[in-house]
Amino acid sequence: MRREDDGSAQELDAAQPVMGREGESETAVHVRTFLIADVRGYTRYTQEQGDEEAGVLAARFASLAREAVTAHSGELLELRGDEALSVFASARQAVRAAVELQRRFRARDAEGKPTFPLAVGIGLDAGEAVPIEGGYRGGALNLASRLCTLAVPGQILASETVASLAGRTNGVRFVARRPVRLKGIEKSVRIIEVVPEPALPPLPQRPVSKRPRVTRGRVAALALAGIGLVAAMVVLAVIRLRATDFLDHLDANAVGMIDANSAGIEAQVPLPNRPSAVAAAGGSSGSPAMRTARSRASTPKRARSRLSALAAPARVPPGSPMEAGQFG
Repeated sequence: MRREDDGSAQELDAAQPVMGREGESETAVHVRTFLIADVRGYTRYTQEQGDEEAGVLAARFASLAREAVTAHSGELLELRGDEALSVFASARQAVRAAVELQRRFRARDAEGKPTFPLAVGIGLDAGEAVPIEGGYRGGALNLASRLCTLAVPGQILASETVASLAGRTNGVRFVARRPVRLKGIEKSVRIIEVVPEPALPPLPQRPVSKRPRVTRGRVAALALAGIGLVAAMVVLAVIRLRATDFLDHLDANAVGMIDANSAGIEAQVPLPNRPSAVAAAGGSSGSPAMRTARSRASTPKRARSRLSALAAPARVPPGSPMEAGQFG
């Protein structure tokens, strides 16, 4: 950049060689402005939507980037799926291309739906660059990449050099941000945000995932469901074991204890001597005496006492109206 007699800044023709001492030209070095655009959330989009949808998105990104860059006299140097590197001979044209890119990425169709589902961050820097096969080498490329990484979705960040070279540009406003330290750069860098005027359309909303998203809440719910399932299996196993603990028959000359709920034989006690008779009390099952006996049988200790009492020889009072029956 050089200044005229009236103090106005003018951009040098980037294709013009830089003149050294005694008129010697150094044609290997050129001043260029580099623009790097990156799609935010591309990796996650690929995981959620699949490789086929990600390929369609990458093709759409390349098409929009190429159109905006070439429309402002730039060259698209490299495409890496979700990232585009472009070079411009004019810093002002690079700034205009960045604004146009953001505008195209926020466009809507006739139904009001975004034509591009993800937001894009852009970084710009200008400086001397050495042409190499298929591109350039220089510090401006490194800083443009750092600014692109720093930009939030939908934002354009430029270096102070770009803002100085571009000067006053219609349709944009340069807003100074706080200096920051960037990786690989020794000194703090003063950042300029390029703000389009008028404001651009809103950013596209993130597309709904086709696959269920795993959250902490879902993990906790799944864990509780698993614990509940294990507990239910344990209960069923205990019930099954208890069900199979009943005796399948009662031995001769023995007294058995029958579970009131399941009618299974819980235990039996062999009698030391063959009883002469067994007495059965009269009365219905709903009598107070029967209800008292069932209540006592439901308690383990009382059940054992009842079992011991049943194991004792039966005594039939003389003259009692009870019928006696012989064991076989």
